[in-house]
Amino acid sequence: MSVEFVVQSLFVVIGAIHVVPGVVAVSVEKTRSAYGLEAGNRDLALLLRHRAVLLVLVGVAMIAGAFVPDLRVPALVVGGASMLTFVAFASRSGVLTPQIRRIVRVDIVGLVVLTAAALLLVVG
Repeated sequence: MSVEFVVQSLFVVIGAIHVVPGVVAVSVEKTRSAYGLEAGNRDLALLLRHRAVLLVLVGVAMIAGAFVPDLRVPALVVGGASMLTFVAFASRSGVLTPQIRRIVRVDIVGLVVLTAAALLLVVG
């Protein structure tokens, strides 16, 4: 298995972590299962849908970076910033719902995967 294949696979995994929450953009009802809250307020629903679109864009950039080497560094920076800021904000927010704790765990795993991809790019 080549280093290039491993790097591509890691980028796709990180991309998928970002793309999956995109379902909220097309189905506001999914916010309950995804985040553990009701988007009964139209403004909150709008913000969550917008967040979902931005996450999809980060995910698409990560997946594109798997196959377009010139996109890798910018995609790593954006993907890392996305996950790191969420983990930081969540850890400072106090009591977390089980759904938010799940997202934090997924983002921590994503950061480990992202770090592995970055190291392989530097070493490989």
